[in-house]
Amino acid sequence: GSRIGPWLEGRRGVVLDVGGSRGPGSGWLPDDTRRVVVDVAGKPGVRGNGARLPFRGDCFDASISCDVLEHVPGKDRGAVLAEMMRVTRGPVVVAAPFDTPGVKHAEEVVDALVRDRLGRSHPALEEHRAEGLPDLDATCEVFRSAGREVRVGPNGALQVWLPFMLAD
Repeated sequence: GSRIGPWLEGRRGVVLDVGGSRGPGSGWLPDDTRRVVVDVAGKPGVRGNGARLPFRGDCFDASISCDVLEHVPGKDRGAVLAEMMRVTRGPVVVAAPFDTPGVKHAEEVVDALVRDRLGRSHPALEEHRAEGLPDLDATCEVFRSAGREVRVGPNGALQVWLPFMLAD
């Protein structure tokens, strides 16, 4: 089953996946959905920057971004969200580790293990510290300011992410 499907309100069609080459891919989408990936590397999909998407307005039925926002410089996060809304006539689903004590603690545990075992910090977590994790309230406000309905789901991934990262 799809983990993002319920957030898409039964919509099918073409879904934009911003940063999808690093994300979960089409396995999270309903089976009959066509996915267009845009990523800075362009593999797979279209090469582009989430803050300046190379698409006309309202051309996607929905947009998703999974585990990408925390890698975007803080000053550009609002632009990425605005661009996703611009090109999307339906729901925009954003999943990210937001700045909470639980997420910070989990990242500290993983980074300490990596430093202990490899003698260096985990590169992605180093980037999280440098850019700062996204703020959930500020992220929601970007959507509300654009007149979009906001629904926040439970953080179901943290208890999966931590053991996975420790095992990895």
